[in-house]
Amino acid sequence: MPERLIVAMATSPLISFKSICKFKYLFISRMLASCHWPPVCPIYLEWSNRLLPRVVISAMLAVFLAACQTTGIEGEHASFTTYTPSGDGARPAVLVLPVRGGMNAYTQEFAKRLSREGYVTAAADFFTGPLEPVYDYLQARADVDPVRIGLVGFSKGAQYSLEMSRFWQFTKKQRPVRAVVSYYIGNGVPTARREYPPALFLHGDLDDVTPPDSIARFCERQREFGNVCDYHIYENTTHSFTHESLSWGTYHPENERDAYRRAVDFLNQHLAGYEVPQG
Repeated sequence: MPERLIVAMATSPLISFKSICKFKYLFISRMLASCHWPPVCPIYLEWSNRLLPRVVISAMLAVFLAACQTTGIEGEHASFTTYTPSGDGARPAVLVLPVRGGMNAYTQEFAKRLSREGYVTAAADFFTGPLEPVYDYLQARADVDPVRIGLVGFSKGAQYSLEMSRFWQFTKKQRPVRAVVSYYIGNGVPTARREYPPALFLHGDLDDVTPPDSIARFCERQREFGNVCDYHIYENTTHSFTHESLSWGTYHPENERDAYRRAVDFLNQHLAGYEVPQG
């Protein structure tokens, strides 16, 4: 009977799985997706009658390590992929956060598309580690305007974006967020607070995860604080309307295109157009 080997990172005596990308919560499959090196990072291998030579495994892992460590970030952090617009000069930046299931193709494509609008973007899987080092990495880049950073989130990522935009104002190192765009926010909206930045909600009237009327109430209260809070509720539209998502909702291409344009317009006005207060 042929031997079967699941080649794990621990197979190599030179390097451990945890040290490869320093992602405490990262599953091997997530690591493959985040680094885009499936030919170099084979995790599941079937081998007949003999084991793959350790020297081959070690070499493969060394290449994998080099592929992952390209950002210069030390310590644990969320896995992410950056997209850079053409042209010179410092640009506004946007962190793009995925749904509860983690990073997917649509979120990556959204971040890539948004970069063509003139934004440095990072599609970041906040389920794999802390998001703060990714924010700091973007802010320190020479091609990023450090005072113009925003967040776009989908479902759970939208909820997290809104929460972090306020929470980071009270941490030892403040991380200002100038605008938040929420696509079908998951798990309800938070309590309205004066500290929230300009926010745009793109939501469906058939969303059974977060009632659309709760968004209207949130924005009404935010406006009473003098804050910018806009929303658009799409008719006959469910949760996760931007892409095929199994049981989470129904893909609505026309609304996806409209929502994208609204998101870009909002970011252009409140993020790219943000004016630093004088004095």
